Amino acid sequence: MSKQQKQQSSSPKELSEIPAKYKNYTPEEKEKHLFHALIEQENWDKGTKLSKPSLQKFNKPSWDNFKKNAIQLGYSVTVLYEPE
Repeated sequence: MSKQQKQQSSSPKELSEIPAKYKNYTPEEKEKHLFHALIEQENWDKGTKLSKPSLQKFNKPSWDNFKKNAIQLGYSVTVLYEPE
């Protein structure tokens, strides 16, 4: 797993499935200062998954805050890109 897709141990659980269009994700040059993550609050009905992951971009303070609260909010998160 690349550094860009590495999940930090303090982060919430990873998404169980990454949509194909995000498998080799590369952000635009003007957005490389942001954290890019797929986030999802899973929603199920009688064994059928209703929710879908969405791409969210965070600046450093927002990412730190989200990461700290994501578990309590019920989010699954997969980091697609982490600025160096």
